[in-house]
Formats: sequence, structure tokens, C-alpha cells
Amino acid sequence: MSISIKPKFPYLSALALALAFSASAQIVNTVAGGGSLNGKKATDVSLSWPPAIAIDASGNLFCVVASWQVYKVSPEGIVTLVAGNGGPGPSGDGGSAISAAMGPMVGFAVDRSGNLFIADRGVIGIRKVDAATGTISIFAGNGMVGYSGDGGPATSAQLGDMSGLAVDDRGNLYIADSSNNAIRKVDASTGIISTVAGNGTPGYSGDGAAATKAQLGTPWDVAVDSSGNLYIADSWNSVIRKVDASTGIISTVAGNGEGGYSGDGGPATRAQLSDPTGVAVDSTGNLYIADWANLRTRKVDAASGNISTIAGNGTTGDPIDGGPATSSASYARDVVVDTTGKLYIADAGHWRIRAVDLSSGILSTVAGNGYASYSGDGFAAVSAQIDQSYGVAVDGSGNLYIADTKNLVVRKVDAATGRVSTVAGNGKWGYSGDGGPARSAMLGRVLGLAVDTSGNIYIADPDNGAIRKVDATTGDIFTVPSNGIGGYYPRAVAVDKPGSLYIADSGNQKVRLIDASTGDMSTIAGTGNTGYSGDGGLATGAELNIPAGLALDRSGNLYIADSENGVIREVVLDPNDAANHGKITTVAGGASSQDPSNALGPALSKPIGVYVDYAGTIFISDNERARTFKVTGSSFSSPEKGTITVVAGTGQPGYSGDGGLATAAEFNKLYMITGDPQGNLVMADGGNNRIRTVSGTVAPTPELGLSPTALTFDTQLLNSSASSIKALTITNQGIKPLTLSSVAIAGPNSADFTQTNNCTTTAIAVGANCTVNVVFKATVAGREQATLTIGSNASTSPQTVSLAAAGITFAAPAPGQGGSTSATIAAGTTASYAMQISATGGAISTDQLTLALSCSGAPTDAACTVPGSVVATPGAPAAFTVKVTTTAHGTASLNSTFSEKGLQFALIPIALVLMGVAGRRRMCQGLSLLGLLAVFASLVACGEHSNNSNERATGTPSGSYNLTVKATSGTVSQSVSLTLIVQ
Repeated sequence: MSISIKPKFPYLSALALALAFSASAQIVNTVAGGGSLNGKKATDVSLSWPPAIAIDASGNLFCVVASWQVYKVSPEGIVTLVAGNGGPGPSGDGGSAISAAMGPMVGFAVDRSGNLFIADRGVIGIRKVDAATGTISIFAGNGMVGYSGDGGPATSAQLGDMSGLAVDDRGNLYIADSSNNAIRKVDASTGIISTVAGNGTPGYSGDGAAATKAQLGTPWDVAVDSSGNLYIADSWNSVIRKVDASTGIISTVAGNGEGGYSGDGGPATRAQLSDPTGVAVDSTGNLYIADWANLRTRKVDAASGNISTIAGNGTTGDPIDGGPATSSASYARDVVVDTTGKLYIADAGHWRIRAVDLSSGILSTVAGNGYASYSGDGFAAVSAQIDQSYGVAVDGSGNLYIADTKNLVVRKVDAATGRVSTVAGNGKWGYSGDGGPARSAMLGRVLGLAVDTSGNIYIADPDNGAIRKVDATTGDIFTVPSNGIGGYYPRAVAVDKPGSLYIADSGNQKVRLIDASTGDMSTIAGTGNTGYSGDGGLATGAELNIPAGLALDRSGNLYIADSENGVIREVVLDPNDAANHGKITTVAGGASSQDPSNALGPALSKPIGVYVDYAGTIFISDNERARTFKVTGSSFSSPEKGTITVVAGTGQPGYSGDGGLATAAEFNKLYMITGDPQGNLVMADGGNNRIRTVSGTVAPTPELGLSPTALTFDTQLLNSSASSIKALTITNQGIKPLTLSSVAIAGPNSADFTQTNNCTTTAIAVGANCTVNVVFKATVAGREQATLTIGSNASTSPQTVSLAAAGITFAAPAPGQGGSTSATIAAGTTASYAMQISATGGAISTDQLTLALSCSGAPTDAACTVPGSVVATPGAPAAFTVKVTTTAHGTASLNSTFSEKGLQFALIPIALVLMGVAGRRRMCQGLSLLGLLAVFASLVACGEHSNNSNERATGTPSGSYNLTVKATSGTVSQSVSLTLIVQ
């Protein structure tokens, strides 16, 4: 027999490839977040905080998303990845742009050939994506901050904090070198860089003279018209400057140099602007200005020189599409204009790109869903957008839960489908929703997560000073009581098998316990003072410094990521270790040893996450080291014997390595960690907005699957035979042998349930199963309950299956409303008995019991009739009528066999015979016989007409009779005796 096992965790599908690569290698992969958005609608994806946009000759828009990537939005509204691998850089120059790591991108420009130029502050330079090859390279800047290189190759020059870019018709690139207060130009034909505006000192001067002699104040953007004239968003001076292409003379064309908002309808040079950050020019010379601090977009008419507001109402409210652009709030950071009469605005504060139809003035959204990095629900988790994943948890079924911190929600990756969904939080900051659907509730920044054995989710909501609980059955959310503790800042949460909660209250430098049985809160570690002391003594007397992560081992011992102390500490809570119970010690970090391989050595810096696997190995994520470590061989009494090794990370922050060895991969701001049932270490790679796993790292916990999870029996008649079998299948769903220790039934009605099984105490192989058969025999009228408990070496042991059934019974037939068990009637009439049968018990009032009826004991010449069957329920007795039909009294004659005429006819042939007899003697004898026959015939005739002799009485005899009416269901019968008096 062969067994085919379907993968339980499709979000780990990449793991199969990894294992094929090397049976012993520990391979890293992304399982949620950071995936490609290719092919999605632009309005369905998040754009983060779009600082800049660009447009090419075909109408394609270019913008940046939160995952350090540049996307192209087609005129049809579909997005395509252009550059960036999803992690912060910089790296990858000389290779494919989509494999490169990008830094903070603040400006874009596209030339006539479709080449994209990116102002990447990560490389402190300009990067170019070749339209023909897709290759990325450094186009300007040597990676050093400064101001040098004019007259030489652009790649050797120093740039400052760059912002906007522009390309003229000849392919020359213009750079708003903001911190150097200059506009730089890279000649398309020679690659030589030069300064074309600004003298490098901040200020506002020089109008009417050479642009290179003028002072600029943090120029944020630059645009160029078809004549080669430059327009500069001189942000700090709140003006727009123009550099004439033919003369090189600079002038102010909008703004009076005083920050403010005024002047619409008049000359642009008399108007007030406030911190303009974007400028664009159309084919007729009209200027468009992103008037950032005024929350508006302004236009300077080329013909009149007058200024007006064409988008934004100056408020910070919600965006409104479909109406006049001037009626909606807008955070205009950059602007571009196409050749069809549309103006595009980088609405940074609303995380959208919006379009204004310049002919109608109507506003619409063309890209962005209004979130910084939140999309993908209903689709594969690897294509979802996440905004700083902090906490992770995995339930017994392998479902993954993600604290999507900046999106203020909790997301779930379904183990069966690999799809992501939001299970708590509506994406708005606040505190509301208790008692209602968790999906509609407002949360603060969600940090730590935990899931109990019933599937309830616990959320550390520190902004609200609360632990929120999402009920697994209803999906409703509640706040776990905290006894009104001041400064309560729950950063992490853990839950043990009985359901008690452990809370890292970093605001009070304590770890709290909420007892599952009493609901009482107590302190189990920390004095409330910030520090590092107390090892070897009671944990309540120890000092902590920002307890950030918590974990429990198989024995119930607690591990604390004491982050600012750079250590992992253990609190003994194992009930079998009375000597050390309640004591604390350091088991990793602290630099008490200088051996880098010793658990107490200098390896750790700022541990955030901690997890202990089935074998007792301690895993630690270090936020500052950008690495995950593991500690083996450590114990409470001898922590110095522990060894620490690197599991994942090079120590260099970044993003790389998926599909390869975990120790060669880069991570960025590692937060919480956990393990899954498949033996993978699960890490919140928060800076990369991803959840990543390392295969074959964690000692897998045996996983037991139950199907079904509850057994419900049909309602059973009391004292009848046992029910049919209900089967429970126990399956080893993990990757380690499963051992059962017990299968037992307990509970208030356990005696009425019986189980047999083919499960043994020997190990159940991976993917194999066994069966528990349960039968029920009712002895109680009403609901019956019990619990089938399975003990095993699984992490969720003991697991329980509820047993639900009901017994039903019925009483003997009894008189109904106004009825009686006795009836007196005259013969020839019918007696009727109004009867009913009551049922009791059952699971619900409408449970039905079908009863067969019979009647016996009816007197002579009478018939007793009942319905063939009736249906009784606990809520409604079955009514029926017993009828006894009698016969009227009368008489019946006892008639002879021969009648008078018959006898006479019989004598005729005899006479004829005698008349033919010869002889006198014979005639005399014949006559004598004939006479005798005549006498007999006369007697018969007389008897036939008599009224007093040879008659009998007819009809139902008078008297008192006992009738028996019986009701039967299966092998159970109930009967009643009825009295019938016939007169």
C-alpha cells in the first residue's frame, strides 16, 4: 500500500525546492509579503508615501511602493515591476533592475527612449534603468555625500540629498541637488556633470543675473520645457524660479518669497506659495505647482501669468473622487502632466496618485488603495503587502498569524490555501469594537501575538494598554482585564496549555501572569525598576530592561527576551522543579564569557524574539545584529555550558538570499520568531515587510489531527439497543512520529458512551492514522454529554472531542383532554376513547418518536381499532382515538336440513316405486312406510314454524370487558387497560 500525503502548508511550497537543493541545508524563503504586484490593478495596491512620480511618452506612470520597488502604471491601470527586489539596498548595479536592492527613492525622470532615471539616496546618486535591457547602473554620483566633480564624469562627482529630476529633449539630465542648493546637469553626449543653477549657498538672491550666481533654498524639483527652459521648485524660498535656456538668466515666475496662501486670480509673482515640492510644465508653457504646505496644486497660465488653484481645498480630510478637484483634500508632493490634458498628482498623505482632467476639473484616483503598504487579502500571501511585520504566531493547524503593525491589523495565512486575510482590525488607529466582529474593531499598533489550543488569538495592543482576544468560535473581539495598571504597555504575549497568559509589560519592566482559572493578574518577573540584576534569585526580585519577547518550553518554563540588557533569561515554572521554582537566570547573552560560541558570550545585542522548540533549543532574533541565533546544551543550573550559533543572517542589514542558505541571507529589523509544525523557523523580517522561514531548523512538534472534531449522535430511545458507530479518525499531520498515551471518555454521562479503537501506544507514522469508534446507549431522558480525550506527545495534547447525544422515552397511553379509560355503551353503538402518548427527553422539543399502536381484548361481535402509528415529540404529545364498534342484540334460527316441501318431494319417487311392486303384501308394506314418512314430514313442518324452539341470540354480549392498547417503538412497549361496558 502506498500513502500519498498532500502538503498541509502551501505557503511553504518553496520548501520542497529548498529540500531538493540540499537535504541538510537550512534554506530561507519568504512566505508572506514582499511579492510581486505584477498584473494587479493599480488602485488595488499600496503606494506607501509617493514622494515623486514621472510619466513617459506613452502615458506610463512611474512611482515607488513601500517595499523599495519602482512600479510602472500603464494607461490601462495595470502595474508592472521595473526596479527593486523588495529589500533596502543599495546593491545590484550592472545586473537586472528587478534584482537590485534600492534605497530611499525621491525623484524620477524618463527620457524619450524610455530609460528611467532614479534619484536613490541609498547610493547617493542617480541610477539608470535601461529600457532595452532592463539593466540598472549608476549614472551619476560616486556614493559619497558632498559637492564636487563639476567638469568631470558624473559618476565621479559628489552629490548631496537629491530630490527631483528632469530630462530634456536631447536626453540631458537635470538634478535638484537639494542639500547643495544647486541644479546639476549631466550632458547626455559626454556624461560630464555641471552646475546650471545655484551657487551652493542657501538663500534667495540673483534674479536677473546668471543662474549659477544665484542663491537657492533647498530646490526640491526641476522641470524643463520644450525650449529647454528650466523651472525650479525653490522650496525653502516658497517660489518657482526659471532659468532661460538661451541666456542662462534666472528669474522668479511664481511666489513672492513669503510663505503663505494668497494671490489666486492675480499675477503669480505676487501670490504666496508655501514650500513647493513639485513643478511641471505642459506643451503650451502652463506651469503646475505642488504647493505642499498649502495642501493644494496651483497653475500659472502661460498667456496671462496669473495663478489659480486647480486641486486641493487646503484641508487634511479624506480624499473625495468624482467631483471638482478643488473640493477634495490633497497632499500634493509632486506633479506631472501628460499630452492628453491630464495632470497627475502624487498625493503623498493619502498614499495615492490622482488625476485631474484639465478640461472638466474632475478628480479621480489612478493608483494606490489609500494605505502605505496594505493589500493582497484573498490572494496568495507572498503577493501581499505588509507594513512592518512585528509579531508572528502559528496555531496547531499550521495557520500563520501576522501582526501587521503599521497597518493596525492582524492578518492570517491559511495553512490549507496559502491565502491571506485580515482577522482583526479595520486599519484605523483607535480603541473600539469590543463585543463585536474583530474585523470591525479599531486597534493601535499590534505587536506580539499568541494563539491558544482552542484557536483564540491574543493581541498585544500597547498603544491602548491592552491585550485583545479574538474568540475562535465567533470572531468577536474582547479586552482581557488588566486590573487598571498604570503605564501598562504589553509588548508581547504568550499562552500556556491551560490558557494562562504571560504578558511582557515593558512599560513597567515586568512580566505579568493572568491565571486562566481565576482571571487574576500577578507579577512573575521584574521589580518595576529598570536594570539588570537578580539572577539566581526569585524572578520577582530581578530587574529587567524592556522585556520584549516571551516563550514557553514543554515543561512550562518561561523565557524572556530582556532586550535592552541584551540577554535571554529563564524563569523556572516547571512544577516538577521545586528547588528552582520561580527563580530567574540568564541563559544567553550578557558577555560574561568572551568565547563567541558560548551561550553567555557577546553574540547578542538587542534580542527581540525568543522561541523554544520541542527539543528545548532556544532560538533568538536579534534586531540590531540582523541575525537569528540558536542555543543548545543550556540548562537553568548550567547555562555556561550552552553553545550559541548563527541560524540565519550575515549580520549586514538588507534583503537578499531567498532560496539559498539562511546564513548567507540578509535581514532587516528582525522582530518576533516562532516555529511551525513542519520544523520551520518563522521570522518577522519587519524592515523588509516580510515573513520569512528557515527550513529544517526547529525540532518539529508532533501534530495530531482529529476528524471530525465533535461527534453528535441521533436521539436514542431509552433501554433500546446501542446506536450505530460514530468514527473518529486520528491522523499524524506532522513530520515526526506521533505516540498516543491514552484514549478515554469522561464527563457527566460517560457511562452511556463506549469507545473501541485500533490505536496503539506505538508510534503512528507520518501521514498514517487510526480510528476510534464510539457508540451510545441512552439511559437518561434528555441531553447527554461526555468528552473523549486523547493524550499524546503532540504540542496540543491533550486534545478533546465533544460527545453529544440525547435519550428519549415515552409514557404508556393515557386519556387525552376530557378522556377516560372507561366507556359504557349500548350494543350496536361505538365506544370512543380520546388518548395521547407523551414523549420526554430528546435533544430538542421537536425530536420525533414514531410509535406503532395495537388494541386487543375486544368482546365477541365487536372490533377495536387504532391508528397504525403515531408520532410523539417532547413538545407535543401524540393524540389518537381508540374505537370499539359493537353489534346490536338479535336472534338467529337453528333451521333443519330438510324443509317440508323437500320431504314431500322426496316421498314421490318412493311412492312410485312402491306402486310398481307386485303383490299385495308388498303394497301393504309400502303403504305403511309411506304413512310413516308423511307423519315425519308433518313434524318437520310444525317445527319450522315454531317461535320458541331451535333459535339463538345474536350481537355483542352485554357485560364488562378489559381492552389493552399497546404502543411500541423498537423493542420497547408501553400499554394501558381500557374498560368497556356493553349494555
